[in-house]
Amino acid sequence: MSKGKIPPNFNVHILNNIVLKIKIMRKNLLLSAAICCIAAASFATTHTITASGTSFSPSSGVTVHLGDTVKWVLAGGSHTSTSTSVPSGAATWNQTLSSTPFIYVPSVVGAYAYQCNFHASMGMTGTFTVIGSTGATTVPAPASLFSMFPNPAAQTVRLNFVQQGPVSVMLTDMNGKIFLNKDFASSADAIIDVKNVPAGIYVVAAKQGGDEYKQQLQVTH
Repeated sequence: MSKGKIPPNFNVHILNNIVLKIKIMRKNLLLSAAICCIAAASFATTHTITASGTSFSPSSGVTVHLGDTVKWVLAGGSHTSTSTSVPSGAATWNQTLSSTPFIYVPSVVGAYAYQCNFHASMGMTGTFTVIGSTGATTVPAPASLFSMFPNPAAQTVRLNFVQQGPVSVMLTDMNGKIFLNKDFASSADAIIDVKNVPAGIYVVAAKQGGDEYKQQLQVTH
């Protein structure tokens, strides 16, 4: 090629370079988007509550987003973290605190209240409020599917459902240990036998159709 002459395929070379640069920019944008998503997921916060003496710290004013974790740490003494009021559809808890922190991940927005069973009469109570995640759409909790009677119970518990039809019922303790997992062909037949279940606080979870609802049950003997 003589000096000063433009090759006939000059525009093709330019076009190919442009296409290559666009592909590289596209890959970089996709990589940046993936990094942003990972970073956003890592922004979930752990809210630490310390139990010591006759108080929780902080005992109020705690705002939690969906996806955050609430953690109770034992700093001294003997204490529990026991829910006394939770939003409809939220899981209750009753945990004796130890050297291993107790964690709870709220799944329903609303106000939560708890206490230390040993020192509630001395004012050892606490609250926190759960709000929706930033930019996320909050899905309302399902309405109550059932009521229980009697509660507390020593022998059997009957579940009274709003809707009729098949239902699955699970009974677990506050640590997740399963004591009953049974399918009922008719919700009218949903009766739980707790005669052989140790006294304590349990969670009754019922699934009916696409809905699930939990309630706290106290077993006494």
